[in-house]
Amino acid sequence: MSGTRSHFPKEQAISSLPTLLIAAHGERGGRGDDALVHALARHFEESRDYGTVKPCFVRGEPAINTISKTLPRNDIWVYPLFLSNGYYVKNAIPKALNIGANGRDAAGRQIQLMQPLGIQPGLAEIVAGLAQNTLQTNGQKPDEVNLLLAAHGSSKDPASRLAAEVVADNLAGLSQFKSINTAYLEEPPMLDDQLATLPGPMVVVGLFVGEGMHGGGDLPEAVAGCARDDVYLCPPLTHWPALKQFIIDDLQNQLRLEMVRSLVEQD
Repeated sequence: MSGTRSHFPKEQAISSLPTLLIAAHGERGGRGDDALVHALARHFEESRDYGTVKPCFVRGEPAINTISKTLPRNDIWVYPLFLSNGYYVKNAIPKALNIGANGRDAAGRQIQLMQPLGIQPGLAEIVAGLAQNTLQTNGQKPDEVNLLLAAHGSSKDPASRLAAEVVADNLAGLSQFKSINTAYLEEPPMLDDQLATLPGPMVVVGLFVGEGMHGGGDLPEAVAGCARDDVYLCPPLTHWPALKQFIIDDLQNQLRLEMVRSLVEQD
């Protein structure tokens, strides 16, 4: 469900509405300015679903642990703008918000940590649309091109790889590309190796939220360094307009489902 229609009664006082935090890593290096995070916060400020809406970052300003101390005593909803359910979502954000075993922080506020962007099944269609647009611009047909998903990966936590593999599996189900492959910055198959060995033509989509160190630096540098004229790098995922609407719909759907669940439990 899109748009700005409120899920809460119009007469409900702003002071009683929950707080929404759009939580992201924070872009470092590259050309990133966290534009998507701020745009989403502005959108939900106008939606009247929340009393307070704030962007916040694990590594950036305003920091999650700092901003939480300035919020009203209302319950808090947190939408993790991350592409996997890894360390930052499972550990860093809960620690920064001081969430206890009962789901409340030290101030007694109930904190609802929502599902992160990267594990939503519909993300594959967003990625496919971006890749198709890039190929159309370059006069290529998707069914004749190999798609490479580039993600962070980690030698310590499989979450990034697993999330990328789920997107790859969902893309394969769409049957729009010659093949679907994955590559990572910090675990095999490594990005440089895939760029050197996979056959072309190839379109590369970065599974990064923004244009920071990885999405705006490591990925374009690796593609440029492979010195191939049959590799097409997509613009950053966060530049694709469909992604913003997808996040808005996803967040509102999660909110609606949680409200239904709460009503059922009350009955």
